[in-house]
Amino acid sequence: LFRSLGLGKAASRHHSTAERAGHRDTAAASAINPGHARRAPPAEGASTSTATTTAHAAAPSPVRLAKNIPYVEGPGFVNARGYNKQSLDVFCPPLDHPDAEKGRLLPVVVHFHGGSWRRGDRSIPFYGSPGFGQGLASRGCIVVTPSYRLGDHAHIKQDAVAAVEWAANNIERYGGDPARIIVSGHSAGGNISASLATNPSWLPGGVRNGNVAGFVAISGVYNMMQPFATGLEAGWSLGAKNALFQIGRAHV
Repeated sequence: LFRSLGLGKAASRHHSTAERAGHRDTAAASAINPGHARRAPPAEGASTSTATTTAHAAAPSPVRLAKNIPYVEGPGFVNARGYNKQSLDVFCPPLDHPDAEKGRLLPVVVHFHGGSWRRGDRSIPFYGSPGFGQGLASRGCIVVTPSYRLGDHAHIKQDAVAAVEWAANNIERYGGDPARIIVSGHSAGGNISASLATNPSWLPGGVRNGNVAGFVAISGVYNMMQPFATGLEAGWSLGAKNALFQIGRAHV
């Protein structure tokens, strides 16, 4: 993952339909990216060793977080449990992270949570997005974690595409590089990220034409084009797998 993002070895050392909706998150972007802070110089008379020891003893600066940003025009779909399924969070590195301090645009990861396409939300730690966002942001990435409408192939596809388009049109406000967007996902999210990167009916061109720089799919399902479809349109995975995905209703 770090090599895909261009972080190399440095990553291990350092602990966005779309444009029309962009104006709504200007305040959020300004709050999370107010400018590039600089470390204060050591106090006069302090030795270099003392200043270094103090710096290492200090608690690490927190990852910055902008929450509940709609990635579609309007407020987005809120389900019965109060989750806005068409909004996202943005995790940004601490202002004193070396790459943030240099003012350079940072690599971007758009990460989709799992949950068998029927359950889960970006805000629930069990489904991984909060920890994923915190972890990669602390290492110098801008991480976008969308929610998406569940239980319907067309809705999942529409929302996933809209979230990536939001990132391409808006992420520079948060310090991210729109030319270096990696799509990622776990489980069902791995299927979504792979579809975005390789299936032209999702995101025309995908990786090949540079709409996204790459993808990282984690424990995904890759032989189903439409998880809720039946017959040949479902791809090669039919029968028991497809029947399993039809069982039950979305919990979230």
